[in-house]
Amino acid sequence: MTDDQIDAVRAHVARYAGADDRRALAVLAATVAAQAGVFWLYAAGWGPLAMLLGAGVAVRSFIIYHDAIHRSFFRSRVWNERLATVLQVWTLTPVPLWRRNHLAHHRRFGDLGFHDIADTILFTRAEYDAMPAWKRRLWRIGRSPLPFFTLLPLVQWLGEYPLLAGNVWIWSGLALHAGLIWEVSAWHAGAMYLGMVTGLILFHLQHGINRGYRETTERWDFARAALLGSTWVRVPRPLRWFTLGIEFHHVHHLHPGVPCYATGRCHREAPPGAWDEVTVGRWRNCLASMRNVMWDDEKKALAPF
Repeated sequence: MTDDQIDAVRAHVARYAGADDRRALAVLAATVAAQAGVFWLYAAGWGPLAMLLGAGVAVRSFIIYHDAIHRSFFRSRVWNERLATVLQVWTLTPVPLWRRNHLAHHRRFGDLGFHDIADTILFTRAEYDAMPAWKRRLWRIGRSPLPFFTLLPLVQWLGEYPLLAGNVWIWSGLALHAGLIWEVSAWHAGAMYLGMVTGLILFHLQHGINRGYRETTERWDFARAALLGSTWVRVPRPLRWFTLGIEFHHVHHLHPGVPCYATGRCHREAPPGAWDEVTVGRWRNCLASMRNVMWDDEKKALAPF
C-alpha cells in the first residue's frame, strides 16, 4: 500500500474512535445477564453446556476489560478505570502490569528491536540458531503447540499474575473463583480454564498467521505493522457474540480508541480495497499457524521450528 492509501485508511478508522455509553452499557448488561444464565445452568445440572458457554462469556468479559484498559469502552476515563478495576477480579488480570505490557505491545508491535513480551512469536530464526543445543531442545518442548497453549494460561493467570503483581484484587479474584467452584459448580473451573486457553489462542492468531510483519527498528512502520501484521480472523457467526469484535484486529491496532462494539462496523463500512493487504485467518491457515514460533528474516515470514 502507498502512504496515501494508508493515510486514507487511518482517516476512515479514526472516524469510529470514541465511546458510545449507551452501546457500552448494553454490551455490559448483556454480558452480566449471560454470566447469570451460566450460573443458572450450573444450578439446573447442565454443567458441560454451562462450562462451554461460561468459557465464551469469560472471553467476552476479558475483551471488555481490554477496552477499559485502553480507556475506549466508556467516554469517561474514570469509569473505564473503575470497570477495569472490577473486571481484574473476574479476569484475574492485574491492571498495572497488564496495561504496561499491553500498551507497550501496541506502541512497538512488529519492531524487532523491541522485546514484546506479549507476543507469541518469541525470537528470530537467527536468534534461535545461535542458541546452545540444550536451549533449542527446551524451546522445542515448551513452545510446541500442545504444552504452550494448554499450560501457559495456568502459569500466567495462576502463577505469574498473582505473584508478580502483588495485587490484593487478584488474590481476591482467586478466592472468588475458588468459592464459586466449591459452592456452585466444579464445571466453573473448566469454564475459566477454557476461556484462558481460547484467549491465548485468539491472541496468537491475531499476530501469528502469515503473511506476518516484523521489521528492524529503522524500517519499522506503525501503520504497516497494524495492517500487515494483524489478522482479520473469520470467526464463525454464532461465536462472534463472544469475541466481541476483537477478530477485526487490524482495526484495533490502527486505532485502539475504536471500542470493541464498533470495530465490525468500521471494517464493513471501509472503502473498497482498504483491507486488501490484511491477512485473513481461516480454519486452514489458523491451524497451520499454531506451529509458528519465530520470524525468519530471510523468508520474511513466520516459521515453525
